[in-house]
Amino acid sequence: MKRQGKKSLAWNRARLQLKREFFNKQIISCEICGSTYGLSFAHRVKRRFITDDVEMFKVALICVKDHEAIERLPHDEMFYRINEIIENRDSKAAALAFQ
Repeated sequence: MKRQGKKSLAWNRARLQLKREFFNKQIISCEICGSTYGLSFAHRVKRRFITDDVEMFKVALICVKDHEAIERLPHDEMFYRINEIIENRDSKAAALAFQ
């Protein structure tokens, strides 16, 4: 069995933390279409290009169908779309905190 590299080990630790955070925030469906099937985290930047821990946590929870569509976009468009989801989520959370 092949040993995991540093990046894979770092992602596995990050993913566990992200799962807890998203569950606690009740983000349990696709942030694009609302599906609950085949959910995974989509990064703003392709994982092979991530070089720091901060970027590892800049993700959206999306379904397989939407993840595949986002992965086909040019890198700058992928970054923009995922970042937009993150910003919208953060602004909704901030609004709820003031209610």
